[in-house]
Amino acid sequence: MSMNQNLKRVVCLLTVSLVFFAHNAKSAELNFVSGSSQINTLQPVQIDLVLNSGQEKFNAVSGEVVFSDESVSLLAIEDGRSVVNFWIDKPTASQGNRIVFSGITPGGYQGNGAQLFSLIFMPKKAGSFTLRIDQPRVLLHDGVGTPAKVEAHVAQFNIVGSIGSSEKQYSVTDTVSPQEFSVEVSKNQFIAEGRWFAVFATQDKETGIAFYQAQEQKENQIDQLAWRTVESPYVLQDQSLSSYIFIKAVDQKGNEFISTKIPQHDFWYKKSKYYGIIISIIFIIIVFHAMKYLWRKKIKK
Repeated sequence: MSMNQNLKRVVCLLTVSLVFFAHNAKSAELNFVSGSSQINTLQPVQIDLVLNSGQEKFNAVSGEVVFSDESVSLLAIEDGRSVVNFWIDKPTASQGNRIVFSGITPGGYQGNGAQLFSLIFMPKKAGSFTLRIDQPRVLLHDGVGTPAKVEAHVAQFNIVGSIGSSEKQYSVTDTVSPQEFSVEVSKNQFIAEGRWFAVFATQDKETGIAFYQAQEQKENQIDQLAWRTVESPYVLQDQSLSSYIFIKAVDQKGNEFISTKIPQHDFWYKKSKYYGIIISIIFIIIVFHAMKYLWRKKIKK
């Protein structure tokens, strides 16, 4: 497991205060929702995974979606309208027909039909296919992260028609940048061996966030060749906190938003540069007058 994954899991544990045993757990439901249980072979279909929390707030959810890939192919996973604010494991296809996910909603969320993410499938042939959730887990926003009793429903869809040359291609138009966000710098003895790190998160309500990139510069100027793909929390390279931190969020269609964190020690950095310039000027003046004095003395002789 990478260091970033370890950091993410530690931050998650600190955020939602997980416990492994609970009493009087409440019930939640995970459902697959689509416009119809009957799917046409000639066009893509969108199926949403939604959570019903009833009267209770939840702040964490995880599981694995499993589908029968002999009947459909997965075209895309969209989380732009998700109620999950921070993905620990962003919904990603694994082993062909499994989609692993886990995330948290700081502050909690209560309601029915809370969209977690959408799956876009293209039918391969007529027949049927099923969707189910393995290892479902929902934690309540009750201060101790009580695990709720989860009802994960299995969905079955019928595919009708025949595959032909008139298949529609799936495409989404998205020209909207990710939402504005801030970058927070912090230090914790349990994270990154006590080193300074940056925490950030945002959403894109159209197609979802694809990745984040970062760079650190001494001046307030971005170097387009210096971007590196990172995850939150991001351990800072400049532990003196005298650099500008640029974090770029990029959505699935390439739209981006850049957030800047001003150096905490920027004042002293600029002040030292200012003093350095003054000292250099004074030195030049002294040398000039010394040379002038020596030259006049030489002439008199």
